[in-house]
Parts: sequence; C-alpha cells; structure tokens
Amino acid sequence: LLEGERERQRQSGKRLMAILVPVLILCSGFTAVFASSDSKSQPKLAITRPKPGETFDDTPIVVKFSVKGFKLVPPEPYFGKAGPQDAGHVHVRLDSYPLIATSAPQLMIGKHAGKRYLPKGKHVLTVELVLDNHDPLTPAVRRSVVFYTTH
Repeated sequence: LLEGERERQRQSGKRLMAILVPVLILCSGFTAVFASSDSKSQPKLAITRPKPGETFDDTPIVVKFSVKGFKLVPPEPYFGKAGPQDAGHVHVRLDSYPLIATSAPQLMIGKHAGKRYLPKGKHVLTVELVLDNHDPLTPAVRRSVVFYTTH
C-alpha cells in the first residue's frame, strides 16, 4: 500500500511538472520580450560637447549631442496633440536663457546673450528630447553638463 501511494505521488508530481515547466518557460519568454522591448523603446541621448568641466575662452560654445532610438525632425510651432512617440526634436537650454528648439545635432552658441555678454564662470547646458508638440517624453530623456567661460 505504501509503495502504491509513493508511485501515485511520483506520477502526480511528473504531471504537475509537465504542466508547470512549459508555463514557466512561456512566462520567462514573455518577460524577456517585454524587457527587451522596453529597453529598445527608450531613446538614448548623450551630450558629447561641451565636455564636463570644459572651459571656453572667448570662443563660441560648441554644442554636440547624439540620439539613438528617436527620429529627429525639424520643430514646428505646433502645441496640440502629439504625433508619433518615436519622433520629435530637442530643447537646448543654457542656464535660464530661452530654450532653443532644434533637430540639428550640433549648434554654436555665441558669447552674447541678448544685449548682454554671457557672464564668466559656471554654466549648465541641458538637452531634452521632446515630441513634435514640444511635450517631454515620458519618462523624460534629458541630459545636462556643466562647463565654464572665461572670456
């Protein structure tokens, strides 16, 4: 009787494993698909110039950035409903000056800020990916770098 009960438990365990193993494999496959699609869908943004701590001495500030996984398109004066979630432009901001909307991965900022000269010292440059209607991505894709000017 004891041997028969053990055999039934073994057979029951085998049936349970036969059901659970494919389910676990299937679930792990879905997890891998979702994880990989999330990492692919999140755009990448890097500021390549100015370098952190770089000093500009009486020269224009050269701004360069690279973007992956997001199509840069020229900005339009459009503030309605956003179009495709994988296309837009960037907002570039130097300190608290007005932002620059552009799709160009390189630009130069002169030392004059309006009618004033850009102050000497520490500056913060921020680049952010935005949709065609100027809304930031969710989650935000934004990078900042600190650099200096000496004149």
